[in-house]
Amino acid sequence: MKYETLKSIVLFLLVILSVGLTWSLWTYQPKYEFLDSKNVHSIMIAEQKEISELIKPNRILYHKAEKHYGTQNREFVQSTIMEISTWNFYDIGNGQVKEPNQIQELQNGPDRIVVDYPSKVPFEVYKGIIQVEDPTPNASFDHIVILSPQVSKEGPSVYFISTEDSRVYESHINLDRLERLFAATEQDIEKFQEYQELTLPDQRLLYAPKDKMEMRKYKYYPELIKLSEFKNALFRNPSKVRRDDIPSGEQFTDDTSLMNVDSFTNVLKYVNPGLDSGRHVEQSQAEILKQGIDFINEHGGWTDNYRYDEMSVFEKKLVFRLYVGNYPVFNENGMTQITQTWGDEEISEYRRPYFTLMIPLPPQERIELPTGDEVLDYLLSDKERNPKLLQDLVLGYRLSRDTTNEDVVELEPTWYYLYGGTWMPFDMKEEMGGL
Repeated sequence: MKYETLKSIVLFLLVILSVGLTWSLWTYQPKYEFLDSKNVHSIMIAEQKEISELIKPNRILYHKAEKHYGTQNREFVQSTIMEISTWNFYDIGNGQVKEPNQIQELQNGPDRIVVDYPSKVPFEVYKGIIQVEDPTPNASFDHIVILSPQVSKEGPSVYFISTEDSRVYESHINLDRLERLFAATEQDIEKFQEYQELTLPDQRLLYAPKDKMEMRKYKYYPELIKLSEFKNALFRNPSKVRRDDIPSGEQFTDDTSLMNVDSFTNVLKYVNPGLDSGRHVEQSQAEILKQGIDFINEHGGWTDNYRYDEMSVFEKKLVFRLYVGNYPVFNENGMTQITQTWGDEEISEYRRPYFTLMIPLPPQERIELPTGDEVLDYLLSDKERNPKLLQDLVLGYRLSRDTTNEDVVELEPTWYYLYGGTWMPFDMKEEMGGL
């Protein structure tokens, strides 16, 4: 009897335990750690890139005695930066404000090499390429001026110059390093062209090839990138994105963002109109540039040879431009640049091409370009232009649709001048009668 009672008690306890476990399973609510919605989907359109691939000089000048030389030769520019990256820069300090004529003398005096960047480069971002002793200056530069051993025996040998705020950072380098760089430059002097000094109305100096240049025209079949890849990369929840046809192409929208696509230019614009928090968060040049590069790396947006080209701290705006053979490529419809504008915390506007120059056609004819002084003389003599607004003059390419086949784009060698903050093409046929 006692045995039967014990069995009943054990059976009752097992039933109670079973009911308890079943109830626990029905009512259990696990504590999930929710992922940030921005990172739920990961899209890689192309490869990520390092800082050294995105921030590069556009040319190197060599002021030798009374003559000036310059080169945009990709291999030589790269080898020069590789040499400089082995140096250790010390005693930079906080920099000194100089008068414009003093900066011009530093940049353009004899027996020096000038590394010319298209825009301001923050020390903090570039310290992986140039080795700067701590503390790293919270500042930027757009020119590196390297004095020859003969000139720098008793003083600073390298200057980092920020022309925007007229500040100069001095540094010292061992003479044997300088000797090696200048010897290599002399050995590769055939990669340079003789340049001439051009004077702007405000007495600033520009340098351009002395002789007429011949540059080859290029043509490509652009390969379009699937718009779904950008949709999946940019929108928080791609499955909720709506697609509509619009006169210029297509439009993708969700509750907070939109992406307009121009099917003729193959340029898209993604905007986040409602993200502004109403407060302004100040950011340094280094912070803006870092977040801009990281943003594109997150979805592998470097679909061609794009490089850092321009920054506006006030607007929190960045421009990365397409380069071909170390020459900048321009287009008035934005087909050759990636532009970002940032809000307080996230991207506010992102405008870029959705094609890549994948399929080159056979080499095209060579085009002879006028000399830099011919172009500058014409620009300064044109009464419709304000000479004070003329800021710079560079050689590059103009990208446009082929007139005989809209499926092809052509890159035509062209002089470009910076006028009132905007790059404009110098059309030889129109301006100089085909000279």
